[in-house]
Amino acid sequence: MSNIRTEIIAGFVTFTTMAYAICVQPAIMSGTMPGMTPTGMDMNALVTTTCIAAALSCFVMGFWAKYPIALAPGMGMNFLLVLSVMPACAQALGSHVGAEAVWRLALGTVFVSGAIFVLLASLNMCSAMVNIISPSMVNAMAVALGMFIAFFGMKNGGLITVSSNGLDVGNLLTPEVAVCVIGLISGFVLLYWKIPGALLISIIISSFAAFQFHLISFSNGIIGMPADPRPVIGIVDVPGVNIGKYLGVGAIDVVGVWRHLDKLWPSLLVLAFLDFFGAFSTCLGVLKGGGVLPNSSSKGNNEDGFPRSRRVFVTNGLGTMIGAVFGHSTITSYVESAAGVGSGGRTGLTSIVVGILFLLALPFAPFVAALGGCAPICAPALIIVGSMMFQCVKNIDWNDVSEAAPAFITIVGMTYTNSITNGILMGLIMYPIVKLLTCRVRDIHPGMWILFALLIGYLFIPK
Repeated sequence: MSNIRTEIIAGFVTFTTMAYAICVQPAIMSGTMPGMTPTGMDMNALVTTTCIAAALSCFVMGFWAKYPIALAPGMGMNFLLVLSVMPACAQALGSHVGAEAVWRLALGTVFVSGAIFVLLASLNMCSAMVNIISPSMVNAMAVALGMFIAFFGMKNGGLITVSSNGLDVGNLLTPEVAVCVIGLISGFVLLYWKIPGALLISIIISSFAAFQFHLISFSNGIIGMPADPRPVIGIVDVPGVNIGKYLGVGAIDVVGVWRHLDKLWPSLLVLAFLDFFGAFSTCLGVLKGGGVLPNSSSKGNNEDGFPRSRRVFVTNGLGTMIGAVFGHSTITSYVESAAGVGSGGRTGLTSIVVGILFLLALPFAPFVAALGGCAPICAPALIIVGSMMFQCVKNIDWNDVSEAAPAFITIVGMTYTNSITNGILMGLIMYPIVKLLTCRVRDIHPGMWILFALLIGYLFIPK
């Protein structure tokens, strides 16, 4: 049994383990992180909306689904949006990444993917989605994203450099690399000792080192009024009705998604699938592993083994829609919620406390913005998150070549082509072909053939 005191403590523990997103998310979404193309989104406004979007999503989970699962913009999904979806939107519009129309169309794509998730969850179709793509392929996508994120973090931290001759070790004697190494080592050591908030503490440690090396300054102070969020907020556009002008905000281009569906549907599909599978695996794993659910539960839509499961998945979809309105990539359940569950969190009060703490973090926006603008400070968090995602490699069936081969192609395809979309496309197209040629057709869900046909068709669409 739990009590209010235990739930509040669990909320604090969960928040400290995931608060690093407040620093990392705005830097990625704005494209101000070195190695990324500026997206045109205001970073300071994104700091504000990161806290607001995460808080609102946590409140929905806490008050409605009533589980100790916290939500915030997902690491990995933010890279997918900025490095894959935005270029696709730019191509569809005949524009370039950095133009306002491009990022608003990308947010419209995120919004629609969240709406698809809500629809599927409301119709109780979770189990059908689980069966379409094999567990090995789902885990391969997570591993590939982990490698992609870790590689990006190592480049930003100066640990490796990219030149015409390929990859090489960076200059390990520079202050930037020193800051990255300090944050990386401290993060891994803290994780080893299971210290709550390991990533957040490692960011603080590397921030102190960066300050000593004069890589950052707090000329704007540490505490102040949160930045105006309106530059990145978008109201769902309604043709002929300009609601946003009365609120001083723009619109997220949902209509444009349907107008350019021939070019954007792969992005839409990937966003919806990854959103669902991330929420499914995280919620089920955290709640079962923490003893909140009975171990007999195996399906996400089994109301006997997973009470209010439909509400949990609808909440994740609603969170994504909320995130899009506030200028963010997919909002998803955080695996770091396991820390709060491990501390005794059993009810939605834990999630509500996390939401309140996100709002209380708003006055520290100047401090967060300063940290987010220094790549070596955020780089260790990216590398560590990537390593956590890489753990999914153990869930790939390496003993079955028909499962392992497409999974491997997904991983190396995403890493070596430097494209999230390409890696996923290569793996999903290869999967049914290998199954067919190895006489394992029964392993293929009928929906997979539909997906295969759509992906093949997409390859022949003029780009």
